[in-house]
Amino acid sequence: MKSPAENNPSMTTLPAPAPPPGERQSEPNYGSFDESGFRSRRWLPDLAVLTVIVLVTTVPFLNKAFHVDDFYYLQVAQQILKDPWRPFDFEVVAQGRIVYVFDNNLSPPLFSYVLALGLLAFGENEIPLHAIMSLFTACVAGATYALSVRFTPRPLLAT
Repeated sequence: MKSPAENNPSMTTLPAPAPPPGERQSEPNYGSFDESGFRSRRWLPDLAVLTVIVLVTTVPFLNKAFHVDDFYYLQVAQQILKDPWRPFDFEVVAQGRIVYVFDNNLSPPLFSYVLALGLLAFGENEIPLHAIMSLFTACVAGATYALSVRFTPRPLLAT
């Protein structure tokens, strides 16, 4: 089926009028990345605030004993040290039943491999292993901030 303009060659479509020079658009375009806007933005104070938030929420727990999910992550890390090509090929007891780890793992594989390196370097010492886990918290905060810059005028608040 042809469009009306194709059916009638004398009919022309005009482009939307451009805004006058010097006039700004009424609504910012949050879906696209504007490098000049990112450079002009004061993101260094935001990252300082994010760093403080990550430190406040993770440092008090560095010396905390392993509990809840930590045992699961440590078992996966120990399996990686035994067989790095099959990190999730074993069973654990979870909530009173035996489960296959591959079917119940929700963490990205990189986390388990980095934790395995920490286990190899520091043993089962809570402070360095929790510090490694804190690095992933910082990475998630930074990545969320970087995405928020594209979609909102207040990326720190969104993060």
